[in-house]
Amino acid sequence: MYISPVSISEKRAEFNVKTLLSLGTEISGLEVRTTIRDASEAKVAEQTTPVTSRNRGAVLQEFEIGNPNLWNGKANPYLYTVTTELTHHGAVLDVVVEKTGFRYFSVHPELGFQLNGAYLDLHGFGRHEDVAGKGSALDYEDYLRDMERILESSGTAMRLTHYRHGKPMYDLADEHGIALWTEIPLMGPGGYTGPGYMQSPSLESHIRTTLVELIRQHYNHPSVFFWGLFNELKFDYDNPVPLVQALHQLAKQEDPSRLTTCAAFGAQEEFIGLTDLIAWNEYFGWYGGMPKDMGPFLDKMKAKAGKTPVGISEYGAGANIRHHAWPPEKPAPGGPFHPEEWQTAYHVGNWKELALRKYVWGKFIWVLTDFSSSIRNEGGKPGINDKGLISFDRQTSKDAFYFYKANWNPTPMVYIASRRFLYRSDPVAEVNVFSNADAVELFLNGKSMGTQAPDEFKTLLWKQVRLIPGQNTLEVRAKTGSLELRDSCTWILQKP
Repeated sequence: MYISPVSISEKRAEFNVKTLLSLGTEISGLEVRTTIRDASEAKVAEQTTPVTSRNRGAVLQEFEIGNPNLWNGKANPYLYTVTTELTHHGAVLDVVVEKTGFRYFSVHPELGFQLNGAYLDLHGFGRHEDVAGKGSALDYEDYLRDMERILESSGTAMRLTHYRHGKPMYDLADEHGIALWTEIPLMGPGGYTGPGYMQSPSLESHIRTTLVELIRQHYNHPSVFFWGLFNELKFDYDNPVPLVQALHQLAKQEDPSRLTTCAAFGAQEEFIGLTDLIAWNEYFGWYGGMPKDMGPFLDKMKAKAGKTPVGISEYGAGANIRHHAWPPEKPAPGGPFHPEEWQTAYHVGNWKELALRKYVWGKFIWVLTDFSSSIRNEGGKPGINDKGLISFDRQTSKDAFYFYKANWNPTPMVYIASRRFLYRSDPVAEVNVFSNADAVELFLNGKSMGTQAPDEFKTLLWKQVRLIPGQNTLEVRAKTGSLELRDSCTWILQKP
């Protein structure tokens, strides 16, 4: 059963429900009854259509709901229940129940993503279905735990990479108002060695089937806005453009209501215009350049893309929560030392560029959690990609996670960064704090080090903080209305 929008607005939701039937022999007395109920289970519409020789393969029913409650992202993830029953002389033979939402949206090359006529900043994470000790054999609790972390950060979007994810993640996104980019596993080697796209009739046939299955399986999810057609294809072998064009046309044929996108990399221009939207995987400050380069890159690609809206599909840096260094210095990406402090500095620098550019239709951090990668031997953890803002076992959120939480989530918070940098040799330290409170006071061993107001990116830095030999207790305090916020940690100054 497929629910297709015709015209959606605050005043009226016009949509079709198409029910596919699998019938053996001709049977009289069959009917398709479709019922629409709101979140309170009140019936808002119903139709019954006889099955005849003309519609025995597919029954199309047209609906209209006045003053619909729109699915509006996290602000109001409102869901209706659509129940379609196949009956025979009134007796129910089969039934399909789907939850869906009604919304309208657009993406503008200057104004970014618009949901129900209003700007919505799409920012969030790429996600892999990979949990320590389980691989991709996830329980519902694993999906729920990841969704809870997304909600804690107050992200608004997710890129489900690079394949179809389990149904619970789509259902949870519907229920909690998270906008989704979901994609097929058409991937090039990206920055690694090896040829790019290699043309193959069997591959092309298979990937077309995969796209059709992706769309049909997730057609009714209001959280799904974008069909991703590929990730990091290259041009050093066969030309992938004809396949991408064919996939775009196929996606539009299956679902004209949503937009296609792709994840290019390396300042590629060849894919501009082949999909409705385009985004790039760029790692300024990790594999090359510095975080400040993100802004000029986006401005340049926006000028080249013209009417095609541009986004960032991946940006990130590795971090081992046991590795630390101050001041932050960019490490070798493939080396054994990935200090948490550089990951934090990387994200602060990149977000400063991204936040200033409203035209960027989507900003996706790589990646929500660390995940397994057999080709990697870096950061002190062989077989792990450590760019996650949360550890592989989901037990530890890294400092950069709290930077984004302070910037995205309006719930009052205060957090001391570098808290795991326990043993120190320099008696003069700097204390880096993230907070969305109006003012924060730092205490060292019970003595006030002064009060500061966060900058526009919710960061504070106390310089020239002198530690004493042995254990040092740091505490930050903030007050928002009647709510008192505190955070603390311990650093140990070792003897020379």
